Amino acid sequence: MQAVYEALDRSDRIVMAAPIYFYNVPAQAKAVIDRTQALWSRKYAREETEERSGVAPDRKGFFIGVGATRGKRLFDGTLYTMRYFFDAIDAEYAGALVYGEVDRKGAIRDHPTAMGECYESGLEFASM
Repeated sequence: MQAVYEALDRSDRIVMAAPIYFYNVPAQAKAVIDRTQALWSRKYAREETEERSGVAPDRKGFFIGVGATRGKRLFDGTLYTMRYFFDAIDAEYAGALVYGEVDRKGAIRDHPTAMGECYESGLEFASM
């Protein structure tokens, strides 16, 4: 995890992308998110005010998610999780793209707007 912390700290733009299972990210992504609890604790619970060395300034985070169902609230919990994850790693939450009814490999290509939205959002995110 130390290598992951270092990579996160060096990055000025961080994108988390994941499928949604049972209304949240899968275990592998959640494990990374949960391990950043140490950074959150340092910042809030222990109220350490000193800047972490090596942290890129003006950091931003973005989430991309897909899920198979049509549930109106499919992404609600995940989006809260992502906001808190980006806060814990000192990255401003810059937004998300989420798509439901994506239930097979390659299905996102059939979505009428996803590919264009991802492209445009990527350009905007990179230039922020």
